[in-house]
Amino acid sequence: MITGISPRPVHLIISDGKVEIRDARELWGLDTVETEHAIKREFRDSAVLTIGPAGENRVPYACIGHEDWRQFGRTGAGAVMGSKNVKAITFIPVSKTVDVADDKVYQDLVRSLGRQAVTNPGMIPYRQGGTVRLIDVGCNMGFYPSIYWTRVVMPNWEDISWEKVLKPRYFIKNGACLYCPVACHKVVRSSNGEYDLEYETVMALGGLTGVHDPQKLIDLAELADRLGFDTISLGNTIAFLTYLGEKGIIKGAPRWGDYEGIRQLIIDTAYRRGLGELAALGTKTIAERLGVQDLAIHVKGLEPAGYDPRTLKGMILNNAISERGADHLWSSAYAVDIAGQGGGRFATGEEKVRAVMDIEERNALYDSMLLCKFGRAMYTWR
Repeated sequence: MITGISPRPVHLIISDGKVEIRDARELWGLDTVETEHAIKREFRDSAVLTIGPAGENRVPYACIGHEDWRQFGRTGAGAVMGSKNVKAITFIPVSKTVDVADDKVYQDLVRSLGRQAVTNPGMIPYRQGGTVRLIDVGCNMGFYPSIYWTRVVMPNWEDISWEKVLKPRYFIKNGACLYCPVACHKVVRSSNGEYDLEYETVMALGGLTGVHDPQKLIDLAELADRLGFDTISLGNTIAFLTYLGEKGIIKGAPRWGDYEGIRQLIIDTAYRRGLGELAALGTKTIAERLGVQDLAIHVKGLEPAGYDPRTLKGMILNNAISERGADHLWSSAYAVDIAGQGGGRFATGEEKVRAVMDIEERNALYDSMLLCKFGRAMYTWR
């Protein structure tokens, strides 16, 4: 529990039940990846949580970075760290052993889940295409939010198709969370080297804004991650400003597909300057400031992920019952809809409600047990 505010930037180091507080002024201003690499040069066998300039400047949708391209992604945890002047938290293990009640039962379960992870039909798509395969799935099925939620298929989406473009031209290797045999991360070529591309970021910074040049989209995604943004909220907010600009409500917003304009706005948002000061407020607050609440797409203040509820009807219930608003992982109703469960993706009856209730209850257990939600095809109630 971190209480209070440090008078200067600090780096917390946690090991063996003790906490060391170090001056972090030399780290302040670095992006998330630079910060983590700097810390790991000193503490190689460690786990690091860090924020980028967006968190330092308390952008409400700043996130916490980890392992380069992993994020505690939504609802502004990075802004909370920044508000306390905490640049990074490093965990140094004393022991990696974990006591279990029955080691044989535990090891048998681990082996069983490991086998299922690479053989279960529901898991194979994650290994083959990760989350970015949903670019193709979403545009073919018509649930890919585009041009600030005015379309359900992105114009020129074939330019960023996973199967036709990203996989054959940009894919480098699979990546994985610790010990996971599925390896759903898809590492692609960026202008800086390698970057772990994910669907939600592609949807938000590409689909919603109209950017369909693959290399430019990858570079925007990497920039946003390095600066420490929740890319879903960021892409929604930039697209909202573009939409308002098109309607003549604001001036200076980038146009659809304007890579240079969008790139500059991402940077300005992290440092809260120019139009970025407005963008840093997020969709709901922008709409309230400008008096255009009827044009803003959000649920309880949270911008939605890449599953249009007009064609994936279970997402209507998902967003309505989630305590965090448009949190697609609250009940993962998109998985029910895409799979055609609960009466099909356009169904809204009792069968759909019960299907969403079931996966919502499962998700509560997955979170409590620290199980990856992508493994839902392997887990049963028995």
